[in-house]
Amino acid sequence: MMKKIMLIALSVLMVCILTGCGGQKEAAVDSTADVALKELVARHITKAGAMIEMPETDLEDYIGIEPSMYKEAVYLQEGTLDGDEVLVIRAVDSKAADSVVSCMENYLAQRLKETQNYLPEAYKVLKATGVQRKHNTVALIVMEKATDVTTALLAGE
Repeated sequence: MMKKIMLIALSVLMVCILTGCGGQKEAAVDSTADVALKELVARHITKAGAMIEMPETDLEDYIGIEPSMYKEAVYLQEGTLDGDEVLVIRAVDSKAADSVVSCMENYLAQRLKETQNYLPEAYKVLKATGVQRKHNTVALIVMEKATDVTTALLAGE
């Protein structure tokens, strides 16, 4: 009888320990809101280190995203009109995120016009991508399988 009670007690203890460990691991994986955008982009886009980091002034000059609209920004390009592009913004609030989405959608529409008749491969990639938002983080990823990359990048935001 004593052996049965000890086995039950040990089983309950083991379940409690395993449950506690599982919850901590999940929380660490799920949230990326405290991770710097540059680090987050580097985790999900393997060639990000080889891309050109564009100056933040280009965000305002070419895309219309003003510095007052965001806390953090990552803007990378491959250096050619038909190359890959990464644009991820953490807006200061929901209203600013709405404005960032609008600016990025306008920018994407302009890029589509520029490439439609001259760069068919770039146009095809641009046509398959889109602006995605999760909370106050907005992303425009232009590359093969952009939707999958963007979804993974925004998963913990």
